[in-house]
Amino acid sequence: MAAISKKNLNVLFLVYICLVMMLVVSARALPLLTEKDSIEKRVDPNCSAFVTKTPNSKGGLKLFKKGDIITVTLLKGQSLVTKISDVELFNNKGLLSIVANGPWYFDKKGQVTIKFRLNPPTGNPSAKFGRGPTDDYKFMLRSWGSTDEGPSCTTFSDPFYIAN
Repeated sequence: MAAISKKNLNVLFLVYICLVMMLVVSARALPLLTEKDSIEKRVDPNCSAFVTKTPNSKGGLKLFKKGDIITVTLLKGQSLVTKISDVELFNNKGLLSIVANGPWYFDKKGQVTIKFRLNPPTGNPSAKFGRGPTDDYKFMLRSWGSTDEGPSCTTFSDPFYIAN
């Protein structure tokens, strides 16, 4: 049997260390790679199934006019949300205004219904109205809910348009 030189021993030792490190890293990374990337696993379980039921876009995008009375229905679902703090008007540029201030609490059916007059801000250059169905003119409502344990949860309505 041939003798192993000191240089060869150092190389073998480095190869051994590299193999051990690869096994350690792959043992930690493997569960992350094999875990399904689903919405349910990314959403805080306190917030799951907290959704905006109306207004919705069934049958095409809704068109509202400035001054219309809007009804927003929020569903608690399996979430731990107990209180709704506000409803905001939003578009692809960000927050435009708070359109309704709470608090509101869920009824026995796990619903909250909020009505408000749609008076969007007119001086905001991000708020474009009445020019037709393009992404620049789509709006959404964002509702903020909170749990007794602290996390805040948000839900968005389906997109809609606002005419002059």
